Amino acid sequence: MLMSGVGGWAREQRGSDGHCMGVCLFEKYNKDGETLYATVGYMTVYNYYVYPDKTRPRVSQMLILPPFQGEGHGAQLLEAVHRFYCSLPKVQDITAEDPSESYVKLRDYVLVKFCQGLPSFAVDKLHLGFSADMAKEAQDQLKINKVTYEAATILCLGSVNRFVF
Repeated sequence: MLMSGVGGWAREQRGSDGHCMGVCLFEKYNKDGETLYATVGYMTVYNYYVYPDKTRPRVSQMLILPPFQGEGHGAQLLEAVHRFYCSLPKVQDITAEDPSESYVKLRDYVLVKFCQGLPSFAVDKLHLGFSADMAKEAQDQLKINKVTYEAATILCLGSVNRFVF
């Protein structure tokens, strides 16, 4: 998996058992005519087996180094990894292992961005509140579980109430 971005890219590295994946985010820059790379951050994901034939990727660790924090790299990395797993038909849902408060805020931000692109989350439909169509589309397209979907929907509803009314 490669992720293009503002001055950076990510590279996937699978563990020897095939269940763990590490993604490193780098910044490419020039110094004195030489191309150099700086580590911006990384993420590790463990793929759990879900009976009978699915997997549940779980973000185990995520870190953006201090000089690069607050520049959107965390969201960019999480979006790229989430898109990668959403493209795999055998993925049931994407979770996080004991997420910190800042990770939950970042994940919710990314999921709200994703939800805004789904037809059932159109502004004219958000006025109606939760619906079965919203739940199904979010769970099927974004591979998120019910609790995460409800949090993202509440945030979408809040943003509509704040900006439309």
